Amino acid sequence: MFKISGSNVYFNDEVLPINSANFTRISDHVGKDKKKVYWGKTVIKGADAKTFEFLAPDNFYRDRKRVYYLGQEIEHADPNTFTIFHCTRGMTQFGYYAKDDSHAFYIHTFRFIRVKKINSSSLKSFYGVDDLYALDDEYVYGRGVKRKNSDPGSLTDLGHGYWQDKNNVYYDGKVLESADAKSFMVIGGNMYATDRFNLFWNGQLWNDFKENNATKEVKAFIRENKRLKEYWWNQPDLGRSREYGVSFDGEEGYFIQANQVFWEGILLKHADYKTFSMLNQYYAKDKNYAYYTDRKLIRSDVKTFSLIDDQLDSEDYHHGLYARDKTSFYYKGVIDKRIDIRSYKILNSCYAKDKKSVYYKLTHTVRAASPKTFTVIADEYGLDGEKTFKHGVRVLEE
Repeated sequence: MFKISGSNVYFNDEVLPINSANFTRISDHVGKDKKKVYWGKTVIKGADAKTFEFLAPDNFYRDRKRVYYLGQEIEHADPNTFTIFHCTRGMTQFGYYAKDDSHAFYIHTFRFIRVKKINSSSLKSFYGVDDLYALDDEYVYGRGVKRKNSDPGSLTDLGHGYWQDKNNVYYDGKVLESADAKSFMVIGGNMYATDRFNLFWNGQLWNDFKENNATKEVKAFIRENKRLKEYWWNQPDLGRSREYGVSFDGEEGYFIQANQVFWEGILLKHADYKTFSMLNQYYAKDKNYAYYTDRKLIRSDVKTFSLIDDQLDSEDYHHGLYARDKTSFYYKGVIDKRIDIRSYKILNSCYAKDKKSVYYKLTHTVRAASPKTFTVIADEYGLDGEKTFKHGVRVLEE
């Protein structure tokens, strides 16, 4: 905090090399003299002392060219048209929405300052409704991210951290993927909520539905809403403790319940349960898409999508993470563009090749090996002319 005594300027009782006759205190942490602007003991680089001034509560300032937050410049911000939404609520915030005539911004301040420039095609209507949420004519934004399939006209604060539009439920700025927006209700207190399929706590799916584990608040809510016949507490198959997942190699993965598809408790909103087929605990497909865990693989060809017959030991860390369709090779649901799937061929449990390269353990490129002449001579050994390879690495003669 700045303090002036006689000819001295102090910050937190430390004398600064500033003459008080030239010093102007702007706030507890900001001051200036004829040439420099100070954030505490630190000089704000590039700030214009003549025009530097307070802009808005919560430590926003500007000069003739720039906007500053906590002594840091907000790049590309116009000081003449910059507007901050909801920064005078008398509470500690970790996020702010703002805009000028050209851009929208999300300023995240938890632990360190991070400024995200938002591309809004309807900037005139852009408005921050909360420190986590904003909207324009087209989308809802959570934590500065454009939320797809959102409906800004119906965005509502449900309380206890939950928000909702007609398509999505939100918590902590993110879409609560497991929630059914049409039937979602907040129970209140302690961040409990429910829809017709699930119970939620603190923005997460609450897996255990055993009656003796439910809180008094949840039990009271259920008693008062027994009329809601389609909700889980009136459905015997949904009301009991759930066993999540279908077992593959001792691990949990996908499961279908009440005409909905889940992966590890996360709802796959676009999955068609009637045609859904689980390939292993990581991959699945329906009539429209292939999936890796809870992610829809938009570019996949469903008719030809299948697991790679990888021949790797089932205890190998990468076992079951490879798949293919007629055009692409996938590892953990991501297309590996190096591999030509049309010519890709597995040679044995260790080696494979396509028209461009030889691979060890399916995807690790074997340097100095030609796919035209490479042959396998034993499990871990390969031969290319006079070059010998072991574990995918050339063996150099001593």
